[in-house]
Amino acid sequence: MKKIKVIAIFGPTATGKSALAINLAKILKSEIISADSIQIYKEFNICTAKPTNQELSQVKHHLINCLPVTEDYSVMHFCQKAKLIIENLNLQKKIPIIVGGTGFYIDALIRNYQFVTAPAQRSNCSSDVLFDNLQKIDPSSAASICKNDIKRLQRALDFYESFGISITSQAAKTLSSESIYDAIRIGVNYIDRKKLYKKIDERVEKMLESGLINEIKFVKDNFNVSKTARMAIGYKELIPFLEGKISLSQAVAELKMKTRRYAKRQITWFKREPNTKWFYQDRNFTFEDFLKHEVLLESIVP
Repeated sequence: MKKIKVIAIFGPTATGKSALAINLAKILKSEIISADSIQIYKEFNICTAKPTNQELSQVKHHLINCLPVTEDYSVMHFCQKAKLIIENLNLQKKIPIIVGGTGFYIDALIRNYQFVTAPAQRSNCSSDVLFDNLQKIDPSSAASICKNDIKRLQRALDFYESFGISITSQAAKTLSSESIYDAIRIGVNYIDRKKLYKKIDERVEKMLESGLINEIKFVKDNFNVSKTARMAIGYKELIPFLEGKISLSQAVAELKMKTRRYAKRQITWFKREPNTKWFYQDRNFTFEDFLKHEVLLESIVP
């Protein structure tokens, strides 16, 4: 079966991925799929650095502003939705452009991870009891899980009892599945980490000027925020300030630090993929240089 061609543009926060993707989508007359675990939420605009309304009007974007913050969102949900969008774009002879900083989402989609719906967890038991039970029925999973990690022990036990196979076996099956996509992987980053961190700090200041605190306060006061949405950087750092537990300067410092740490984790994740062509903003590459690169020229050829 002929694989579906897709382009994935990824990298740490504040590197200009969205602008690059929008310009490329215009050239290819295609559409963008957001691989971001938080931009899916309607109420989070400033803290997620979503494309502006003007940018969204220039190119069609998918999986942005689709869910209320009261709902959870997972990599499985993302892959299910993204696959349908890609199939539809492929029928229209359009090359989908996947853009985002949530590395696991991009990997799971491109590598065609196979998901099994997790069963509901059992009643609480002590970690010792859970670990002993798991050792008896699924020693391979027990060997890979910390004895005190109750959540993972519960999940492994429930998984085995529901599906009759170990959760580690399912993970291996998932990783070995063949991809249905011919993926062009493009990374955007800075060579000088200090320059990236400076951009991040500047972005945080701009978010604050644009009303980030009011956005977080509105969400906090009006919604029962889901577990996924609570992970948004900006939300969890500003809540202590809104509750009077820390000063604004402390909250801002924490927000900048957490964003820099998140960018570092993103870089570590994306650097694992060897088949990536990296473009560095501090080498001052132009969009014309970007288009001339053989990686993209290959993607434009039918």
